[in-house]
Amino acid sequence: MHIDFAMRFDIWTAVLGAGLVALSIAAYRRTAPPLPAGRRAVLRALRAAGFTLLVLLVVNPAIVTTRTETRRPLVLVLLDRSRSMGIRDAGGRGRIDAALEDAAHLRREFSRRRADVLVLPFAGTPAPAPLPADSVVAPDRDGTDIRGALDAVRDRYPGGVAAVVLLSDGRVTRGMVSSGGAAFAPVFAVGYGDTARSADVSVEEVVADRVAYRGTAVPVEAVVRAEGYRGSAVEVRLLEDGRSIRSTVLSVRRDSELLGVAFDYVPGREGTRLLTIEAVPARAERDRDNNSESIRIDVRKERIRLLYVDQRADWNSAFIRDLAGRSKRLEGEIALGTAGSGFVLDPGGTPWTFPQTAAGLARYDLVIVSDDARLFAARENVETLVRYVEEGGSVLFLADEESPMARDASFGLLERALPVRRAGTPRVVYAEGFVKPSTDAAGDRFAATLGLERAIASMPPLPARIGGVVPSAGAAAPFSLESGGAAGAFLAIDRRGDGLTAAVLGFPLWRWKLAGGEGARVYEAFLGGLVQYLAEGAKSPALALDADRTVYRSGDRVRLTASTGDREASGTIRGELGRAGDASGVARTFLFEPDIRRRGVHRAVLDALPPGSYTVVAFEAPPGADAASSPAAFSVEPLSVELLDISRDGAFLARIAGETGGAYVERAALDSIVAACDLSGRSVEHRRTRELRGSMLAFFGLVAFLGAEWIARKAWGLV
Repeated sequence: MHIDFAMRFDIWTAVLGAGLVALSIAAYRRTAPPLPAGRRAVLRALRAAGFTLLVLLVVNPAIVTTRTETRRPLVLVLLDRSRSMGIRDAGGRGRIDAALEDAAHLRREFSRRRADVLVLPFAGTPAPAPLPADSVVAPDRDGTDIRGALDAVRDRYPGGVAAVVLLSDGRVTRGMVSSGGAAFAPVFAVGYGDTARSADVSVEEVVADRVAYRGTAVPVEAVVRAEGYRGSAVEVRLLEDGRSIRSTVLSVRRDSELLGVAFDYVPGREGTRLLTIEAVPARAERDRDNNSESIRIDVRKERIRLLYVDQRADWNSAFIRDLAGRSKRLEGEIALGTAGSGFVLDPGGTPWTFPQTAAGLARYDLVIVSDDARLFAARENVETLVRYVEEGGSVLFLADEESPMARDASFGLLERALPVRRAGTPRVVYAEGFVKPSTDAAGDRFAATLGLERAIASMPPLPARIGGVVPSAGAAAPFSLESGGAAGAFLAIDRRGDGLTAAVLGFPLWRWKLAGGEGARVYEAFLGGLVQYLAEGAKSPALALDADRTVYRSGDRVRLTASTGDREASGTIRGELGRAGDASGVARTFLFEPDIRRRGVHRAVLDALPPGSYTVVAFEAPPGADAASSPAAFSVEPLSVELLDISRDGAFLARIAGETGGAYVERAALDSIVAACDLSGRSVEHRRTRELRGSMLAFFGLVAFLGAEWIARKAWGLV
């Protein structure tokens, strides 16, 4: 044992201490009344002792005790207890039985070399307590994470591990297979199981866009793994909702091969479609449970058909014609008023009349109404438009000087198809106003899809608006028009029956288009986004959620992707997982992490789930809102992922051992591990520090010395 003293003081502390001691001696050179020299010496000694102890408390000396201990070396034995270790291919016994026998042998041999041995069963995280000697463990866990187990024991036993012995078949079904950081101890790996893979065909991955358009080809790509089918063939099929629609035959040229295949899928109907890739080998196969994978895609209309109605040709009609002409998905008809009382299609000049039935309007996905002082003054036209919206159509009213929203008579007829109501007399108000995001913008689906709140707020003011109206009850108003300290709605969106109705109340909106490159971009993004949002019936969600598969196996990790499109998420994205048909509520909540490589993409990974059917919903939660995605559904089958590939992965075990300075050995060479380990003792220093300031004895000593001096002074008659 080694003892040191440590002091904490500076020059001023030393001067103060010396001065106090000198003062205590000088103070008793003379006393009143005079005292004999012996009594003065006693008083000097008491005061000097008290002041000395006070100075020591300020200086705070410490006694540091250092004790060096030599510890026995520690060897960790990681015992794989995943389901694949239960396979009986170790001389007629299960792999786990052979591994337990080897663990007991290693425990005995290392103990003879005066080393401590801990046997830790693992599949993912190692067991919290070591396995007692002569105990057994069942191979009943799904998912093998070898890198994760090594990282866990590195953190659990810092700085004191002589070696790690890994007893496993090396088949990783969870976690990382790449290098996991600096080695903390040499790893000696022992492999179990047959090295030859059984003949098997599996679908490894299916990739396709999750949004498709009717009549437009979508590539569906897949990766198929073939093991043990050299010289044979594999038929790969594409199924739509369980019905085979495409197939191809692939030749297998090697013992182990990854085969790529691509199909052009042309959806013929709108809605959600389940696409399945199925691989069928020409020869018999032991395991058929991994021969297919499925994904769901959303099929939408291939073209959005617009009808734009205006009393005269102006910038609005010109820019909408240009917007439709440059879009691959927009197809527009523009009906313009003539000098007489009729309408013609532009371009072409073909006479046009307003359809007399909602079925006549149903060929359009969206009707846009701008200037019109005549058309919607007719009750029959208004009734047709109202029925069209209620039956699932969408209508957009663009404010202008001759807008039917600005006339009391036509407003009264149209009110059932408008997202606004009277708050006075509908009229045109001329006053410059700036468009700003409103309090309703947070969490609004259209505003979130658009993602241009800041850019819109920087646009030039609009000189006029429709006054005397406010959004209807239940209508969303994500943008306001601020003028002279007052604010009114700029955009209102509401649902009428099965359709959508919207109104832009400030004008002329085309002023943005003429405000330079940024203004043109904002105009087209705003108007184009509003057209698509309304024409598709708000089917394009602000927050989309997908699982990477629809069917998982027990032990698989579930990978989820939440997408906000081309915009950044306005807040944290969280997920809620529930069991299908379980009314008890949310089974688990979790958070998504942004993908640094892709804008607007967020990812989450769920650890292995019990077999069953699940639904998951994502929520984007900016302050004051909680916008939700549509639910994603998937199921977990009881077949363990551990049994898909039951061969030993000796190459992976050898790579781990080589990276750490260890070795990969067969069972017959088990004793070579004991000989190769450095089992010298580990020296560990224990330091203990005792400070005077924290001692109650020092405090009582100070009180005793100064108290004794005071009592003596009183007893001897000193003032």
